[in-house]
Amino acid sequence: MKTCNNCGKQFKINVIIDGEKKNLCHRKFCLDCSPFKCHNTSKIPPVRFDQRPKKIAKTNGVPWNKGKPMSENQKEKIRSALKGRPGKKHSKETISKLSIKRKEFLRENPHLHPNRLLANNRVSCSFPEKLVMDYLTTHNIPFKHQENIDRYWVDFLIDQRLVLEVDGSRWHNKAQDSVRDKTLAGLGFEVIRISAKSVVSDINGALDSLVVRLLWEQEVESSNLSAPN
Repeated sequence: MKTCNNCGKQFKINVIIDGEKKNLCHRKFCLDCSPFKCHNTSKIPPVRFDQRPKKIAKTNGVPWNKGKPMSENQKEKIRSALKGRPGKKHSKETISKLSIKRKEFLRENPHLHPNRLLANNRVSCSFPEKLVMDYLTTHNIPFKHQENIDRYWVDFLIDQRLVLEVDGSRWHNKAQDSVRDKTLAGLGFEVIRISAKSVVSDINGALDSLVVRLLWEQEVESSNLSAPN
């Protein structure tokens, strides 16, 4: 007799299976506990951890702690565990410090600025900006997309002196935009702002006058260059 390593039952070493006499002295499990019910194999592979049956609590799909109030001690433990993790609200002082550090980093590494990464990238730029890019390209007007001027990033720089801004419904403050326009005007740039809504609804009406003016200025400059002195 031999003891099964799984169920602990005693089983006979010499048994008759299908009319043949079998010697089970090498077996560690009885015939009932054999994983594959294969009597001819001498090695039984151990059961892997991920193949073991999982114990599932009988809660009918409802979490075990639903509706149970937490004590102040439990709440404090959760707060301390989540402290400093993503999603935590920082104080105003911490936010200002982080923004200053980020501005310094981007000032030292302008090639990593988000606006620089958006330059001439049709996949990431907004839909109104795509329309403006296509419109200026079809009318043979050279431009630079997301160009850095002083500490600002402009949407379109045309002819090295004209700044074209496409203003969406979000991320714009009139007071900050006015300060920005005055700063660019002091540097010798002319700023023209058009709304993204007008670009999407009627781009011809929004940019026709500007394009006619630019083409006329290009003709005047070319004529002045070609005229004899």
